Amino acid sequence: PRPQPRSLSVTAVRTFDPFGDGRENDDAAPFAIDGDATTAWRSENYFDGVLRKPGVGLLLDLGRERTVTGFRLRTSHPGYRFGIGVGDDPTALASLARATFTARAETVGTLPPTRGRYVLVWIVSVVDAGDGNRAEIAEIEVLGRG
Repeated sequence: PRPQPRSLSVTAVRTFDPFGDGRENDDAAPFAIDGDATTAWRSENYFDGVLRKPGVGLLLDLGRERTVTGFRLRTSHPGYRFGIGVGDDPTALASLARATFTARAETVGTLPPTRGRYVLVWIVSVVDAGDGNRAEIAEIEVLGRG
């Protein structure tokens, strides 16, 4: 029997905005992994509801190479689209992260087992969050083994 995936520890988190100004509410990034669903990382406000760039995201550092098999994401503002990329080269991950998920209040996704040190949550659309058009991650948990 295969071992059940477990929560993998994330040693660091930062925003990832290679097609913008390199910043995306950076100070709030740790809220996405603090274990408290009442705090959240939120993207900047995209006034007309369109990103006008390929995407923006959060880069999670697992500290060393691990096998990633899934994730659990929670948000107060569901409906935006995102993908998950896993690998060792953060800059290559944006092209690997296909937008295959639509955020729900809680989204649990399965991924083909992939080894890598980094996990990129790559957001390709935003939603009306009441105070602007943005994406929000209250909690992101990386599941896997190793």
